[in-house]
Amino acid sequence: MPGLEADRVEQIDAALTAAGGGVPTLLVIEGLPGSGKSSLLRTVVEHAGERFGSAMIESTEGDRRPYVTLSRLGVKVTPQASPLVVANAVRDHFDAAAAERPVLIAVDDVQWADRETVATLLGLVDRVDRDELLVALAMHPLPLGVHEELQDFVASGRARRLHIDGLPFASATAMARAVHPFIDEPTVERLWRLTNGNPLYMSSILRECGPDELARMAFLPAPQEFARSVAQRVDRLGPAAVALLRASAVLGTDWQPVPTVAAVAGVRAPSASIEALMKAGLLVHRPSFELGGSIRPVHELVLAAVYQQMSLDERRELHLSAASFETDLNTALGHRVAAADEFDPDLADELEAAARRNHEVSAFRPAADQLGWSSRLSADARLRRDRHLDGLFERILANDLAGIDHEVERAGYDHRVASIVGALAVFDNRWHDAIRALEPVLDEPTGATDPLLRYRCEVLAAYAGMGAGEPTDWVQARLLRARETGANDPALLGFQTLAEGRVHARRSGTAGFRAYWEGLTVAATEVPVGSTYRLMIRGISRVADGAFSEAIADLDEVERRFHRGIIDVADGLTHSSLGVAHWLRGDWQLAEVKFRTAREMQRKILNPLTSAITTIGSTGAGDFAATDLVLRDVRMRLLRQPWAEGILWYATARSIRLHAGADAGAQAGELDDLERDFGPAAVGTGPGFPLWLIHRIPLSIWAGRLDEASTLISSFHQVQGHLPWMTGVEHWFQGLVAEQRQQAGRARRHFDDALNGDIGHIPLLAAHVLADRARIDGDTTTRDSAVEAYRALGQVPYVKQLASTERTRVEARPIVFERLSDRERDVLALVTSGLSYEQIGRNLFISRSTVGFHLSNIYAKTGTTSRHDLTALARG
Repeated sequence: MPGLEADRVEQIDAALTAAGGGVPTLLVIEGLPGSGKSSLLRTVVEHAGERFGSAMIESTEGDRRPYVTLSRLGVKVTPQASPLVVANAVRDHFDAAAAERPVLIAVDDVQWADRETVATLLGLVDRVDRDELLVALAMHPLPLGVHEELQDFVASGRARRLHIDGLPFASATAMARAVHPFIDEPTVERLWRLTNGNPLYMSSILRECGPDELARMAFLPAPQEFARSVAQRVDRLGPAAVALLRASAVLGTDWQPVPTVAAVAGVRAPSASIEALMKAGLLVHRPSFELGGSIRPVHELVLAAVYQQMSLDERRELHLSAASFETDLNTALGHRVAAADEFDPDLADELEAAARRNHEVSAFRPAADQLGWSSRLSADARLRRDRHLDGLFERILANDLAGIDHEVERAGYDHRVASIVGALAVFDNRWHDAIRALEPVLDEPTGATDPLLRYRCEVLAAYAGMGAGEPTDWVQARLLRARETGANDPALLGFQTLAEGRVHARRSGTAGFRAYWEGLTVAATEVPVGSTYRLMIRGISRVADGAFSEAIADLDEVERRFHRGIIDVADGLTHSSLGVAHWLRGDWQLAEVKFRTAREMQRKILNPLTSAITTIGSTGAGDFAATDLVLRDVRMRLLRQPWAEGILWYATARSIRLHAGADAGAQAGELDDLERDFGPAAVGTGPGFPLWLIHRIPLSIWAGRLDEASTLISSFHQVQGHLPWMTGVEHWFQGLVAEQRQQAGRARRHFDDALNGDIGHIPLLAAHVLADRARIDGDTTTRDSAVEAYRALGQVPYVKQLASTERTRVEARPIVFERLSDRERDVLALVTSGLSYEQIGRNLFISRSTVGFHLSNIYAKTGTTSRHDLTALARG
């Protein structure tokens, strides 16, 4: 690699060696325009040579559609898929293409990449072990708020970094304000991005243009001296080469097929012109199997210089020509927008219609761009404002929340602004703030507001009202008024369905939940895609009812649809509910997998319900400190926003934690503490779900409220669809009440009746009964049976409890797989469930080679040599 400094050669070699040796590696190259960052990235690819299966892609300025950068690898993804799901698709792509070689993914101009692509690439590096993978990213220095996950990853020391000096954003801002004291920050940021912080280029542009002029420019200029240098090179070219260069500048910084550029330019036989442009250092060419290969301007500053040298008429004609050859409707509309030089109501209407179509298919990012363009082309001031605000709403749906609060501050106040502020708060899990923002719209008479706007506000308020602790009547009224509008928005269907399902559950308990989904009489796989959220409700209600196998079938199908990108399940609700079902069915390791995945899928501001559920995982593993930390946070959130379902799950998680901890003092005071915090009604009999009763009854017994406990026990008889295991649970609790009343003989009979019944359908509860039966008689045989049951279920704290009563018998037999890491336990759970390497990788969002790496470690730690032996050991 001639011309490179020795330390850069050494760092590149070290990154390639690490990746080739099975250490997934991220290499970040930061540099200014003209500093050679792109050349250095190409050098990495060249140096990888035939040893690696390599792919180099570039990001395009202004195109932030989800996964648009990653799609250039040839990976097929859907815009609404999560980065974890897309990471699987990328791994599958390279598993097929790399022919067992290490993989190098190189991405240039990452500062312009969509955030979903960046999140996926970080996930590829961060979630795998022993994968021969190098992700190399070249980019401008990033300002605050741009690709924060990547900045955190680099700051944590987990990336190798090559830095080509340039001004950091703070220094660039100071320099700009030294020239123009009142220049606004967005203009400074645009300049900084264009020049990559090059102080010479920045200062030149600042001297040549005033701050207001720069703020009004749709395309920032290149520095005059640089532009003159480019113009001199252009002047030495022939007319065909100039036309080709200008067409390439109009088409943008992305690679474009040669025939397309030639057609837009009106140039026949362009090969000679391309050669001339390459010799002039203005164009780069990438050969391919496609006709003629692809070309683009060598740098964005060259593009800016060429673009600004064209007359307005030339630009307009070239953009219109580009639109006529463009097959993608969204891109064609973008060229027509660039060609517009006056208000164009017809084009504005077309853009709004295109945005609506994109909204219907969940392509929210393109919809946001099109509404922004439509706003600028609208002659009517009201339409301009409404379309701008509608574009902000689309950005929220795309989860692109940065800067929206400042945008709406400048927009004044009306119902549209209220809907945006409310939606922003809902997506942040700030439910009280959402209701405060939406209230002025809700107070208006029906018919006084645009029906779609009213529908959105009512649905968002209903969902927020559940979380904020609003009365059920209030929530139901919101849903009713939403339906009365006659409008519908598929983007909010999930919020509407979840709110409706919870209203039914609050009104009529298990019967209400069933009534909501009773029309879904088919198997999970046959439920229409449009009813996926109702299928989720059915699965969640079956968990609450104790029909765990049926619940798993439903929620597995919802999860599969999520994997395919059909539906984006918010806040890990499906995975946490699946975890509960597997936990009570006895598949503890599968439950842990689901709980961990649910935690990873939550939003930045955590959902208290999902957070509470997932503590079952840390409690079962004996990590009480982790459980207590999360539950303290959940409690504080619920005190501020008293979400009824969240409170029930918090109380459930506390009951599970205290039962596992066996602290009699804490157990005795827990129900009083819960009632003090949330009121007796909030933690009373609840909606009568068997799952709630199982964990609510112990709170009454521990508090000495034995009559109350007996009343709750009798509630099992009132449950619609009484399942066989419920009789055994009734006997167990009746035995605990009898024990508290000093009726040992009666307690013993109830425990025996429980064990002789169907309580074994819930293995953990059967183990509890064994432990309680042993406690009454001091029977070591029964205690040993309880220990084995807990050990097989992976319930560390219960094994330790019983070990403390007979240490010599238990210490000689270590807990099965206790030495495994969390990820190894995840792999073990799926291996013993009979899944293939590919299925395991897809469930855990890791590669097949990483599955093999973890499985090798499991074999070594457990002394097994095959899946058969490992499964036999796990199953006792």
